[in-house]
Order: sequence, then C-alpha cells, then structure tokens
Amino acid sequence: MKVTRQQILGGLGILGSLFWLSLATVAPDWGPPGSTRYLSYEAINRMWALGFAGMLCGCLGLGARYPLARSRLGRVALRFAVGGLLVMIAGNITEFWLFSQQAYGELNVRNLAWMGVLLGWLATLSGLCLLGLATLRGRQRFLPPWVGALLMLALPATVLLILGKAISLMGLPLIIAMLLVGGLAARPGARAVARPEARGEAA
Repeated sequence: MKVTRQQILGGLGILGSLFWLSLATVAPDWGPPGSTRYLSYEAINRMWALGFAGMLCGCLGLGARYPLARSRLGRVALRFAVGGLLVMIAGNITEFWLFSQQAYGELNVRNLAWMGVLLGWLATLSGLCLLGLATLRGRQRFLPPWVGALLMLALPATVLLILGKAISLMGLPLIIAMLLVGGLAARPGARAVARPEARGEAA
C-alpha cells in the first residue's frame, strides 16, 4: 500500500503529540536560571518546539486530506490552528533558546515569548473548536460527527482545568485533540463522509 504525504504528516502529528506528552511526564522541578535544576528544566522545555512542530504537521496533513478549504469556516479554523502552532514554536524557541537566562516575573523578551506561547495555545484550541463546528455544517460531512464534538470540547476542557487549578493537566485536551487530528490524517483509506441527503442528491 502506498503511503501518502498526508499520512506521513498525520503520523508526525501523532508522534509530536506523544512526544510532548512524554516531556510533560518527565518535567523536572524548576530552579532559578543558572542553577543545576534549571539546566534540566531548560533542556526539557527546549524540546517543546519539536512536539509543537509535529502537531503542526498533523494539522497540515488533515487539511490536505479532507476538504477543509471548501468552506469559509473550515479555512478560518485551519488558519487559526496552524497559526497558533507556529506562534507556539516561535515563542518556545525565543524563551528557551534565545533569552533563556532572563528572569521570570519581569517585563522582558522571555516573558513576552511565554505569553506568545499561551496566546498561540488559545488560537490553536479555538481553531480546533471551529474545525469541530465545520465538520457538523454544510451539505457534506468530511468527518464523522463525534470527531467534531471531541474537537469542540478541547477548548472548554482546558478552561475547566485552569479554573480547577489543575495546571499540570492543562495541556492534555490539546494533546488528545491533536492525537485525533493526526490519527485522522494518517488512517488508511479515509474518505469524506457525506450527509444522507447529499448522497441522495448525488444519486
């Protein structure tokens, strides 16, 4: 069986999501810049960009495989998700590779970069939510309805975790959603799922 470019991108999306999850499970205790503990903290967080890059591949694979660009909402959703991940990658590189020795709690480039990561995170979750909505609209469903429902839950689930002060788990909804995105792009023989009335009209 021939492996398509979209499937490769989807596989990278799965790997990126799992990689970021693995980084979260081994995250060391934080220490101030220059300390021994901080070196381990810095090394782990520097690799976040690789996880985000994998997730970006998953989004691109999904967009290339399914007719997202056929609706305005689908285009906006994909742009939000892709743009948010690009901002997250840039913010993480800026924070931990370029200005890693700057202190937290001050107005500096490092903290602005971290704010960029959070804004990119919000944009990606918003894009996934819109993508879920896009799957439930229009004359043709290109993904099953349950997929749209799960994607739409990622943003409110993250908000609930933050409000519940479960900060260590706030990345889990994004990881689950991106695993779903990557899996859909990577699965073999996937085709758009048409609404019953659309199939009737085509006949």
